[in-house]
Formats: sequence, C-alpha cells, structure tokens
Amino acid sequence: MRRPVRYFPYISLALLLLLPFSLSQRATDQVRSFFVSALKTPPSLLSATPSLKEELLQQENLKLKKELALLHERLFAEETLDRRLALVQRLSSKQAESPYWARRKLEVLELAQMQLSSLTGRVIFREPTSWSSSLWLNVGEADNRLLGKEIVAKNSPVCSGEALIGLVELVEEKKCRVRLITDSQLTPSVRVIRGESQDALLLQRLESLLELLFLRPTTLSKEGFDSLVRLKNSLHKELGDQYLAKGSLHGSSQPLFRARGDRLKGVGFNYDFADLEGGPHDIRTKTLLSIGDLLVTTGFDGVFPPGLPVAHVVHISPLQEGACFYELEAEAVAGDLEKIETVFVLPPL
Repeated sequence: MRRPVRYFPYISLALLLLLPFSLSQRATDQVRSFFVSALKTPPSLLSATPSLKEELLQQENLKLKKELALLHERLFAEETLDRRLALVQRLSSKQAESPYWARRKLEVLELAQMQLSSLTGRVIFREPTSWSSSLWLNVGEADNRLLGKEIVAKNSPVCSGEALIGLVELVEEKKCRVRLITDSQLTPSVRVIRGESQDALLLQRLESLLELLFLRPTTLSKEGFDSLVRLKNSLHKELGDQYLAKGSLHGSSQPLFRARGDRLKGVGFNYDFADLEGGPHDIRTKTLLSIGDLLVTTGFDGVFPPGLPVAHVVHISPLQEGACFYELEAEAVAGDLEKIETVFVLPPL
C-alpha cells in the first residue's frame, strides 16, 4: 500500500523561508541587532580549553592592535584640530579685508567646535549584502547619557580623520548604524574647491610619508627624500580657494562580491545660480571643473556642515549637446572605506 505524502514538513519549511520577508523594518533591525550583539560577546578565557585559549589570545592581540589604531586616529584628530585652530588665528587677521575671509573663519571655527564634541567609534560589523552601503559602530544612546549631551543621533555626520564617510541613520543603546557615502541613497551636496585646501590635504599626506621615510632611511635615497621635502615646502602658499561648480554625489550600493571600492558618481555639476562665493558662470567654462579638484560639502542639504572634504575628481564625462550640467566620477578622500576601523561621530546640525 502506498504511503500518503506528508505535506506538513514542506509547508513548514516554506513558511520558515518566507518569514524574514514578512517582517517589518523595525523587526528586521531588531534581529540584526541581536546577531551584532552576539558577535561582540567573547567566551570566558578561564573556562576555555587550551586550543580555545590560544584562539582567544590571538583575538586579544587583534584587539590590542585595534586599540593602537584607535589611539593613532585620536592623535591624528588632535593634530587636525590644532591645524584648524591655527587656521582660525590666521583667518582672524584677514577677515576685515573682505567677507570671503570672514566666511572662511566662521566655517573653520564651526568645524573645530564640532570636532571638539566628536565621539570616537569603532566598526564592529558590516553586512556582506550591503557592504558598500552601511556599517555598525560600537557607540549609541548609552554614550550620549554618559557625556550628558546628544552626539550619536540620527543624521550625525561620520568622518575618518577630516574626510566625510557617511551619517548615522539608526541609534540603539550601545551601537549605531552608519549610512556610507558609497550608498546610492545618500547624496551629499558638494562643490568644487581648487587651491589652498587641495594643497593642505596633499601636505598632510606628505608629512606622514616623510615621517615614515625618516624612520626607515634605507627605503629612499637622500636625493629622493630631499625632493619630497622641496615639494612639501612648495605647498605653503597664500591662503585662498576658488569655489566653483556645485552638484551632488552618490555611490552604487554594491554587495561585497561586486564592490567597486570608493568610486562615487557626481551629477548636476554647474554654476547656473549666483551665491556668496560668486557666479553665475557659463557651464562650458573649463575652469569650473578639472581632474584632481577637491569636492567638499556645501551645507545646502541641511544635513552636513559646509567644508568637509568628501572626494577628488578622477573623471569628467564629456558635456553632451544641449546638456546643462556635467557628470563625473570621484574617489573618496578617506581612501578605502573597506579598511576603516575607527571613525569620529560629529554632533548633528
């Protein structure tokens, strides 16, 4: 006699597979939060087997390396703050000359004040399916209560060094989720800056490189080292930037296996309307946009403060007949976002 087919196991399996798709966004976030918290809780070293102890010791060594990286980032942040405060003093002597210098002083001073209130966070988790879209940090509401003020909040800008990498979109008790600039849904308003600010970023990288070469003198010949020193000295120029084309940036939201690094797309770049920095300018003026130009936040979107470095222009698409704006590609100033371990959360505007 033929046995009857039991459909119950198949129906149960189908319902189990469909369950995640029926959950609300809030429930999905709670499930993710549970697994992120589980990943943060290590087993006890005292009750571990010898093989597990060795593995835990390796994890401790990795943790110490991360703490050293965190210390390095904090020291770099203090150097950045010192540079900004020194720039404020230099601008104070010039602000009476024109409104331009007064605006620059106010912009740098606001960024310095935000950095003084910033909170250091460490990356604890990234989802492979949204690798270039978001990440989780180990700071949240508990840190706000400890500090007595709100730093980690929705729309708090997140930086690596001086460069913008994203903003906080979800805050929980001891962690938060950051939407990265490489996500297609995050579109910061930016504009081209050409001049002293470009040189300042290059100068910082040259100083770091020269420090490393000084510790390893056999890496480069004396002539090569002296050439880098001359290049560094040539970058100390008069203060001032050209404020040119304005537009917006967005990423591609690729999963881990299709990630394209930190390449960003730029759209809508023109200077059709005048602002405090001048204009309007003809879109076909070549000086509006060039390879290597620095893109910084404008503050027009009401989310990011003005003056944060975001990306460098690496490609400009040819202007089509009848087009009223340029399209471009840019690379993040922060470098490879996949390797970032520590960041700074700024208070929201």
